[in-house]
Parts: sequence; structure tokens; C-alpha cells
Amino acid sequence: MPLSAVDRSRLPGAVKRRGLFGFKLIRVRGRSMVPTFCDGDYALVRRPVRGRPPGTGDVVSLQRGGEARLIKRLGIRSANGRFRLSGDGASSQPSVDLGTVCIHEIEGVVVARLSGSRTSLIRRQPGKAVQSGQ
Repeated sequence: MPLSAVDRSRLPGAVKRRGLFGFKLIRVRGRSMVPTFCDGDYALVRRPVRGRPPGTGDVVSLQRGGEARLIKRLGIRSANGRFRLSGDGASSQPSVDLGTVCIHEIEGVVVARLSGSRTSLIRRQPGKAVQSGQ
């Protein structure tokens, strides 16, 4: 059975909240990350690992305050240590509106896309990183 077919309602509560073995499965909603993710895909998220912090070009999961969870790409890191955020899709909010994120606000790095019976790895792509002012 492909991972994308997992019935999350049958998972124990602790697994749904914290994940299993440092990984978490998150359902993607919206079109802001097309073509990397489509609405309804699942993102396999790995919690940050000591010695391998998220970096420019990584796709990450984050949740700020009472806002909905976001799946976004990290842009250029500023001198104050914050990353700009961007979506890969044309329908994504401008990076100026998305703002910046501190490394401690990042829940994890997205390592795979699960779409139907297909799975694809997500790799760091610094070339897609948003430059300052875009």
C-alpha cells in the first residue's frame, strides 16, 4: 500500500501529532507550490537533524502562531539569520507578503512528495531561492 493511501484517522494520536521516527506526513492544500506539490499531495517531513540545518532552497514545513501550516521554499538568509519564504507556484503570495522565518520556527524539511502511487524525492534547490526584494 502506498504511503499516500494511509488513513490518518486510524493512526494513534501521538503519531499524528509528533510523527513516527522523526517523520511526519502532511496533506498539501492549495496551489502555491505547483509544480513541486499539487493540491491533495502528501509531504513527508523530516524533523531538523543536528548538524544538518535547513538551508536556502529547501522546502520546509512551518506553523506560526494560530496560522495554518505552510509548506514553502526557503529563500536567501539575511544577516539577522532569517530566511525569506516563497512558493514555487504562480498563485503563491509574493515573498514580501509571506515574510521571513527564523530557523527555530521551522518544523521540518520536506524530503518526499507522495502523489497517488508515485513518490518523488524533494531536494534542496538553491537556484529557486527567492532573492532579496522579490
